[in-house]
Amino acid sequence: TIEVPDYSAAGLAIGTPRLYPARRARAIAAIRAAAAPRPTAAREFSRRERLLIRFDAWGPGGVAPVVKARMLNMRGEPVTDLPAPAPAAGGGYEIDVPLAPYAPNDYLIELSSGDGAEAVRVLTALRIL
Repeated sequence: TIEVPDYSAAGLAIGTPRLYPARRARAIAAIRAAAAPRPTAAREFSRRERLLIRFDAWGPGGVAPVVKARMLNMRGEPVTDLPAPAPAAGGGYEIDVPLAPYAPNDYLIELSSGDGAEAVRVLTALRIL
């Protein structure tokens, strides 16, 4: 099932995260420099890899929303806060996540913005081997 958000609505919205795995910092730099890098469809990653996570987010009135990122276990319990998303070249946001600190297991990456009834949350499942 693919959910397509209504981006014309006046509220907050977070787009689908795009994942770019890399084994070295030089590869992350190459992905950042590429005009149109191809995200991976894979959701299984080695602890030796890093993930560059890119996504778009929209706020009411064209104001950029404040987005928080966390790593959750598969029960939805917080494992750790991820670095604050930084503006990406060409628009949107990105987070560089080293996978070495995490034990092999299934995880969720949570991107969230807003509070109360206007809160928006996007989950992306992944497995670290």
